[in-house]
Amino acid sequence: MRRLLSMIYNYHGTATVRFALKLAPLVFVRPKELRFAEWQEINFQISEWRIPARKMKMGEDHIVPLSTQALHVFQEQFLLTGHSSIYVFPSARSLHRPMSNNAILSAFRNLGISKEEMTGHGF
Repeated sequence: MRRLLSMIYNYHGTATVRFALKLAPLVFVRPKELRFAEWQEINFQISEWRIPARKMKMGEDHIVPLSTQALHVFQEQFLLTGHSSIYVFPSARSLHRPMSNNAILSAFRNLGISKEEMTGHGF
């Protein structure tokens, strides 16, 4: 795990993908939930990410408590997309769409991590 986290923190791709990679092991949500995260769901004051039932597999609201480290990642990403996109991790092509479902997988491959070693769902 130490090696994986080191590789993630040294990833030289886009900032949005780097921040998504950093956040994944801190919040343990499915890749789709991460990609479709919206700024209105993040509450910095009470350190909470409230994912609405309509986005959840089981159809119930999901509350993700945010650690200091997770809040820091969200704050860094907010500087990039918080004023221009509803999505925390927007597509590189359009701020009106979420990040590609292949963005995390491509990042892992670019880091030299095979699909047998790790997937976005692996967290």
